[in-house]
Amino acid sequence: MTNNSKKIAIIGAGPGGYVAAIRAAQMEADVTLIEKSFLGGTCTNLGCIPTKCLVYAVSKIRCAREICPLSKYQKLDISPFMERKDLVVNKLKKGIEFLLKRNGVNLIYGTGKLLSKSIVKVNTEHGEEKIEVDNIILATGSSPLKLRIFDFKQPTVLTSDDLILLKEIPNSMVIVGGGVVGCELALIFHFLETDVTVIEMLPHLLPLQDVRQSRYIERSFKKEGINYLTNSRVDGVKKYGKDHIVLSLATGDEVKAEKVAVCIGRSPNSKDLGLEDLNIEVDRGFVKTNNKMETNVKGIYAVGDLVGGKMLAHVASVQGEIAVENIMGHDVNFDDSIIPITIYTYPQVSSVGLNPEQAKDKGYEILSGKFPLSAIAKANAIGEIEGFVQIVAEKNSGKILGSQMVGAEVSELIHLVAFAMQRKVLIKDFSEMIASHPTLSEAVREAALTCLGRPIHTIKL
Repeated sequence: MTNNSKKIAIIGAGPGGYVAAIRAAQMEADVTLIEKSFLGGTCTNLGCIPTKCLVYAVSKIRCAREICPLSKYQKLDISPFMERKDLVVNKLKKGIEFLLKRNGVNLIYGTGKLLSKSIVKVNTEHGEEKIEVDNIILATGSSPLKLRIFDFKQPTVLTSDDLILLKEIPNSMVIVGGGVVGCELALIFHFLETDVTVIEMLPHLLPLQDVRQSRYIERSFKKEGINYLTNSRVDGVKKYGKDHIVLSLATGDEVKAEKVAVCIGRSPNSKDLGLEDLNIEVDRGFVKTNNKMETNVKGIYAVGDLVGGKMLAHVASVQGEIAVENIMGHDVNFDDSIIPITIYTYPQVSSVGLNPEQAKDKGYEILSGKFPLSAIAKANAIGEIEGFVQIVAEKNSGKILGSQMVGAEVSELIHLVAFAMQRKVLIKDFSEMIASHPTLSEAVREAALTCLGRPIHTIKL
């Protein structure tokens, strides 16, 4: 450390906080990272990583059942899946701890609270201590939203966090909310032999995605035999049984299941941080910041789910880095226009930038190319022909505005377009990319060619 290095306190060691801590230490700041529960936050412990472990596991079950249909009658034990998930999570947490230690970050387990713009109080199991710093970064994340109509003390009522900790596979489950979390969990438990019903109040599953993507996933759910109700709402609970729950819907119908999982979004962990005492501006609990991630109180920054917007782990990490860069005297702005989003349904769903309707609403005259994966050799070779790649560009300039994808490994393919957008590559130049054959990446080039009206492996419409 240099004698004149900044002293920074970071509250929260999720993907926003721990990344900010590492970056600040790299820039020779004196960093204290405060965490009340576990390193890695929701993403590592209860969200992104555990669910992807389960997605990977059930994908193998799905493949086995396609080869041997009789295997669907085998009774599954959830414990091996959860044990593997725990091994992965613990490995990643140890990795974070190692990185923090090697970078010289002072890690304190306890609950942090702001006393002033330069003093943080930390309550630990050993007592209370006060840390005096130059700057503070708030990265406390979020928690699952809870509908008031449910009694979450009942064993039949779960949040998405609770589902990741289940010890037994329920025979039946109602998932309230057909967004990203609800749809991912629906597929996981469907392949674990749970009878799943998803209830979504809006007209489509994945209502925030491009409607073409939403319809594709709805068709996939029907094909897989997953029940879902759109334009539907839970009005209340008719009965809490010992091993079941009965829900009443707005239509007057009833739905009975062993468990109900409420997956309607997340709320910011902004209580008891001392925000009110410092007059830090909030909106519905979310901390308000400028594009440098600084709050209205100079020297205090906030990142990740705590500030709302696109509540994604990779967004939190980038915002953490941006906050540190600005604290250390640089001038860096956060731009959320080129952020890839992936949903690990079957097939996967990925997006970046604008879809055709959004682009038109912003006044663009567009080129749009949609290419089916069924026309790609690699997709046929691996038996993953479901899906498409769509690219949107501005007609006059050739600027790439966005992309929407559905299909196998589109979580990886979307970054081809995201990088092209980041580097301001025009659609004509992008179409001249040479893709190795046979690969799924060929679909991205073909979508670019389709934008220009000259597809090779499909008919020009």
